[in-house]
Amino acid sequence: RSCSPIRSGKSGKALKVCWTLCCLCRNYATLAPLQLFLQAARYIEFNETEFCGNARFEETYFKSGANFNDAKFQDAISFRKAKFGEPPEFFETEIYEDVNFNNADWSAAENSYRWRLINKEDPGSLSKKSEKAIRAWDRLALVMGKQEKWSEQHTFYRLRMRAQRSCEGYKWPSFIANWFFDVFCDYGWGYLDVLLAGGLGILA
Repeated sequence: RSCSPIRSGKSGKALKVCWTLCCLCRNYATLAPLQLFLQAARYIEFNETEFCGNARFEETYFKSGANFNDAKFQDAISFRKAKFGEPPEFFETEIYEDVNFNNADWSAAENSYRWRLINKEDPGSLSKKSEKAIRAWDRLALVMGKQEKWSEQHTFYRLRMRAQRSCEGYKWPSFIANWFFDVFCDYGWGYLDVLLAGGLGILA
């Protein structure tokens, strides 16, 4: 079995060495040697990489972005409890049906384009980040939909809708409608909260 080189800017050679060791040991399930580099690198590129066996990035912290564009996963993939500093990219990626995003932490990724950072960054830059995030979340929602993983699909749909709110800014009435839909029913996922609130309102 062989795997394509892993590229990560200046860290690319070190990452390639670690991945080669994993391949030689045939221990694809354990990517611990890579995690130190993943946590230190600003932007990780796995584009056009072929993962020949199980790929586990569990509890890994991707500080900035992670590029899996055009990658091929031939076996199970796990991002359980992984944390992302920015929305990961999975465009034109071949993903095996067994993909796990359980308990992944998207809070830092959302903070990367939140409007509350407007005093720290240029508004135009934030808008571009939001647009990029929308595309990334859309792609992941589409992938999860094809896998018939409805819970994960709706997770990425909710992330996409919040990114849309950040992209549009405080425009009336779309901002209020989006915010209301988020807070009161979690974009349709928390419909029971709406029914409960409506029932209490009727009783009151």
